[in-house]
Amino acid sequence: MRDMMSPAEFHRPGLGLKFALASVLFLSLVVGNAMVIDSLLQRLHHVADTINVAGRMRMLSQRIAFQGGLAHRGFASGAQAELAVREFEAGLTALEQGGNAFGYAVRVSPPAIIGAMRIVREMWADYSADIALLLRPDSERNLSQIDLEHLVNDAAILLSNLEAVVAGLTHHANEEEREARFYLHGLVVLDALLLGLALLAVRRHIVVPLRKLSVASRRFACGDFSPRVAIIAGHGEIGQLAADLNLLAEQTARCMQRIDHDRRQLENRESLLQAVVDTVPDCVAMIDEHGRVLSINRSGLEMIEAEESNDVVGRRVQEVVPRKHFRALRRLSGQISDSNPVALEFEIVGFGGTRRWVDMQAVLLSDMADRGRIIVSVIRDVTERRRAVEHLRVLSRAVEQSPSLVVITDCNGRIEYVNPSVTRVTGYEAHEVLGKSPRIFSSGTTPTRVYKDLWGSLCNGEVWRGELLNRQKNGELYWEHMVASPIRDAHDQITHLVAVKENLTERKQTERTVHKLNRTLRLLTHCHEALVRIGEEGELLRQICDTITRTGGYRLAWAGYAEHDERKSVRPVVHAGYEQGYLDTLEITWDSAVRENGPIGRAVRTGRPVVVNSIRDDDSFVRGHEALGRDYQACVGLPLCKDGQVIGVLAIYAGETGAFDDEEVELLGKLAENLAYGIVSLRTTADRKRYQEQLEYQAGHDSLTGLPNRTLLTDRLQQAIARAQRYRRNAAILFIDLDHFKYVNDSLGHNAGDRLLKAVAERLSSCVREEDTVARLGGDEFVVALQEVESEEQVAAAIHRIQEAMTGVYQLDDNELYVSCSIGASLCPRDGNSVQTLLMNADTALYRAKAQGRNNFQFYAVEMNAHAGERIALTGKLRRALKNDEFVLQFQPQVDIGSMQVVGAEALIRWHHPQMGLVPPAKFIPLAEETGIIVPIGEWVLRTACLQARAWLERGLPPVRMSVNLSACQFRKEGLAGLVARTVEACGLDPAFLELELTESMLMDDPNSAIATMRELKAVGVRLSLDDFGTGYSSLNRLKGFPIDALKIDRSFVRDITTDRTDAAITAAVVSLAHSLGLTVIAEGVEDAGQLECLRQHGCDEMQGYFFSRPLSAEPFAALLRAGAVCT
Repeated sequence: MRDMMSPAEFHRPGLGLKFALASVLFLSLVVGNAMVIDSLLQRLHHVADTINVAGRMRMLSQRIAFQGGLAHRGFASGAQAELAVREFEAGLTALEQGGNAFGYAVRVSPPAIIGAMRIVREMWADYSADIALLLRPDSERNLSQIDLEHLVNDAAILLSNLEAVVAGLTHHANEEEREARFYLHGLVVLDALLLGLALLAVRRHIVVPLRKLSVASRRFACGDFSPRVAIIAGHGEIGQLAADLNLLAEQTARCMQRIDHDRRQLENRESLLQAVVDTVPDCVAMIDEHGRVLSINRSGLEMIEAEESNDVVGRRVQEVVPRKHFRALRRLSGQISDSNPVALEFEIVGFGGTRRWVDMQAVLLSDMADRGRIIVSVIRDVTERRRAVEHLRVLSRAVEQSPSLVVITDCNGRIEYVNPSVTRVTGYEAHEVLGKSPRIFSSGTTPTRVYKDLWGSLCNGEVWRGELLNRQKNGELYWEHMVASPIRDAHDQITHLVAVKENLTERKQTERTVHKLNRTLRLLTHCHEALVRIGEEGELLRQICDTITRTGGYRLAWAGYAEHDERKSVRPVVHAGYEQGYLDTLEITWDSAVRENGPIGRAVRTGRPVVVNSIRDDDSFVRGHEALGRDYQACVGLPLCKDGQVIGVLAIYAGETGAFDDEEVELLGKLAENLAYGIVSLRTTADRKRYQEQLEYQAGHDSLTGLPNRTLLTDRLQQAIARAQRYRRNAAILFIDLDHFKYVNDSLGHNAGDRLLKAVAERLSSCVREEDTVARLGGDEFVVALQEVESEEQVAAAIHRIQEAMTGVYQLDDNELYVSCSIGASLCPRDGNSVQTLLMNADTALYRAKAQGRNNFQFYAVEMNAHAGERIALTGKLRRALKNDEFVLQFQPQVDIGSMQVVGAEALIRWHHPQMGLVPPAKFIPLAEETGIIVPIGEWVLRTACLQARAWLERGLPPVRMSVNLSACQFRKEGLAGLVARTVEACGLDPAFLELELTESMLMDDPNSAIATMRELKAVGVRLSLDDFGTGYSSLNRLKGFPIDALKIDRSFVRDITTDRTDAAITAAVVSLAHSLGLTVIAEGVEDAGQLECLRQHGCDEMQGYFFSRPLSAEPFAALLRAGAVCT
């Protein structure tokens, strides 16, 4: 635009010059106005000063008169009057000639008051003369000469003239004021005219153009840069300003375009920056000086558990920071500045209640537009880091308190840290080893290759494990197990090395001791093997010495004999190990007269081991220097003694001092004892061979019968099974048990039983084939293994032969014993392919044979296992039956045959199972006896029967005897008499009303013990009866010794008493025998009148059976008692 203007226009006076000229004119006008106004004001001021002076003179005229009069009368000093005269004179002179008076600048009085001033001067002359006369000292004396009235009149005239002067001056002042106002009004009009002309010029040349520029500027301000201002010629700078504004508009338009472009780029960058900030894992937040959140990124929202920024922006920081931490945060915020960023670690609580520890880095941004001071903070969640730090702190404490030795070095091997355990073990304080090499612990005994391997592994970044022998500060050696590993930084560079060590000294010592003991034990084992295996004395000694050096790791071992020659020398015969001619230099004697006979000689002489754990320190050691030259450091001499006689010595040399401790010497001493025994045994080869054969025979045969035992039987059975499988043939296993063999031992003694077993073994061996095997397992159990059988019939035939051979009469001194057997058989491979299975199945079959009445045989069948399973299930139910009150008692009446009155009741147990119903006694009583459950069941029966008998008595029924059966297990149990006594006492029953029934079999198991138990029961006061008499093996000799009260004839004799004369004769004999012994006789199983009549004829006392009554429950039995006689 500037280029578009003409030169003439360009050289016109500029706006600045115009403003300068206008300013000069304005300032000239102002200065002129000020000078005029100042002149006018000066004139008015001087007039006012003149009036003031005239007024002061008027006042002084009166004061002079007043002060003069006072001074004349003596009431005041004349000095004040004189002072007033001088001041009046000065004022009058100032009014006349001009000058200063009373502090006022006075000009010459105007002409209008000159006449008045002249009169005042004249009057003052007279007046001042009178005043002067009045003030003379002698005036009081000449008072008559003064005309006081004339003085007063002069004062009044002077006062009036002064007032005239004042009036004239006042009039002059008014005139001056009117003149000044005229000048001021003209000046104002002139100023207004000039100002109007100036305003018109300004409006034309400045305001109008500027208004146009303002309109254009407002449009520019509104963002409209299209209008242009017309360039006004002759307006200088304003024109230039218009041109510049147009240029500014164009440039601004272009700038706005660029700004808009930059703004869009800035918005894009801001969006990108916000996205970047949102992706930052740390919280980035802006907080104002009042603690309100201005902005926060996505990570921050997640940190404080907020969903949107609107939930946080505008809220105070203290809403998420606990109070105890917020106070510290608030104090710290005051320390933030542009150059002083701060950091703080504190705890926050999210909106969800989650607590987190955070680390805040904050910096202050000042003058942020209208938002004041803003704190920009980067907050990082350090919860895990704090946990890690705490974990590291715990680890640090663990390292400090660890019993293991921990050493940390730099990558060059300089020690930087040791834990207290290092000080405890090595004796070095921490400050003594820090900065030094771990060589300070080295003992110098560890091979160099170990250290090379150690450093090679660490330099390769690998872990090294191994054992080192190091030295403590006090010089003692100690073993340690070390695990060393490198420590890497974030760049995978090795920065440090750490070693964790464990003190192995005690363990090494223990291991060394254990190793030595194990070595010695292995040595003993191998030597024992040699003792058993070798049959020649010299070879035995060589083998023992070789084993000692080879297995025991000793340097030298030799054996020698103690000679009984004149020198009593010890003659070495064999050696093993590093000898190198050492024995040729020895001249050992065991003669006590020789002082230096060494440990070997002393061992032979004393018959006790002699130990030298340091040959170097033992002066009595023979040829010590020779021994040390061969690295013999320790020695032990072990005498070879047999029956108190020393036959030789075993000398052992070790390559280390202290090699022989007490335990090792004790074990080696046992070796020497065994060796001596072996030597003596080998010298009698026949005895040794016979002894060996005897051991082998006893290992596989029964010592009583000479039959194969279980060990040899197992081997034979394995061979039989293998042969049967190979040739597809059968084999049979027969399990044989003698019937009632226990009675033989109990009645005739174990010696008779052993003789019977030998006789049975002879018969059994005679009735089988040569290839078959007969074995005894123990007791009266025999097993026969039949090989290569073709069928079950062939096995049955063999069993019949065995039973015929074994069953019959055996003569033992004066006793003839009838023996039978039960046999169970299993077949291979039908019933099993292993020894254990076949024996178990044969035993199962044997059990079935016994259950069938004994003296028979049974083949194994699968059903037997099913029966065994049924028995197991029934056993479990039987155990629960007592707990569940499933047992009940029934009572069978016992009747006196003479009076036909009920005199007793036999308690019979019945089992009512919830599912099985009524279980027969024959099914569960034997099982209860086998399993031992019969004992608690018997106690329950005894207690329940006594309670019932007591209940009948309390109801007023006739007293009856309650009979209770005892089982064999119950009878043999210790404390039976005490149990019975406590039971009758607890139930309140007289013991005389209780009868216990015993069987022959339980008494004959151990008659002596049975008699003792029976006597204890009799002492309680109960009755005892012998049940099932005549079915067992009791003898009359035993019968008379039993303290019983009654015999019960078994139902097997009563059943055929009317038809079988033998049964009748037996019954009559039993009754007669019992009566002769003073016993009551009770017959069981009476079922008809004929049996009753026969028993009556034979003199039987009592009876019971179905003919009279079946077993009854308690209430029907009570009714029977109330009825009296049962049968008439």
